Amino acid sequence: MKKIIFPLFTILFFVSCQQVIDINLNSVSPKLVVEDNISTKPGPYLVKLTRTTNFFGDTTPAFETGAQVIINDNSGHRDTLHELYPGKYFTTSLTGNINETYTLSVNTQGQNYLAVAPMTDTLTIDSISYALRTSTHNGNSYSVTFSFTDPPQLGNYYGFRVYQNGLLVKDIADNKLFSDALFNGGAVHQRISGSSMNWLQNDTIKVELVCFNKTAYDFYNTLQKTMQSGSPFSSPPANPVNNLNNGALGFFGVDAVTSKSIVLL
Repeated sequence: MKKIIFPLFTILFFVSCQQVIDINLNSVSPKLVVEDNISTKPGPYLVKLTRTTNFFGDTTPAFETGAQVIINDNSGHRDTLHELYPGKYFTTSLTGNINETYTLSVNTQGQNYLAVAPMTDTLTIDSISYALRTSTHNGNSYSVTFSFTDPPQLGNYYGFRVYQNGLLVKDIADNKLFSDALFNGGAVHQRISGSSMNWLQNDTIKVELVCFNKTAYDFYNTLQKTMQSGSPFSSPPANPVNNLNNGALGFFGVDAVTSKSIVLL
């Protein structure tokens, strides 16, 4: 019996090994990736440039050095950014002002990349509060609620960031996005649970309300879907929409920001 089973097992093993999964992971030309943090908060502002890498290559993005990076606004101000660290370019005199439009120009490796982004008006956070839930099984947990009122004109878009003791713990793409198509001119109350972020008594929680245009809203929407995509073998999601030309990735955005803070007692 043993002499019969062993050859059969061996045959089945080699037959099963003949099935091959063919995944197309062809190399592609690295693309420029643009990140920035221009806002109504005081500068200097950072524009970070990197290049994408191939699937089987080094997963660390390659910093784009030696580029010429210029930002202009509609008022005639021109700021040539300085590369203080590899791939990280800083403004010297640019200010983020509401109702201003900014143009980014990046010239590198014989290619010129352009993007245009308007700074929308800011919106005040009306109130911020917290609640403490006590549980004998799971311990205490905090939640923070902030409220704002959408202006009467249609076409406003919002996101928010959360800071714990000065450290950013949830960025725009990690949080709910708002379009006033469903609540135009109304009040909005957003609750943020802190249990997963280990909020503690005496922590300072700051919420930044960020106002942006429809293009930025669409970018963050598609970015969220990309981040939340399924298994590695599911259909790959599309790249997030952006406002950069020449096939560059990332996004050139300018944020109109207001904030409120609260101490958890």
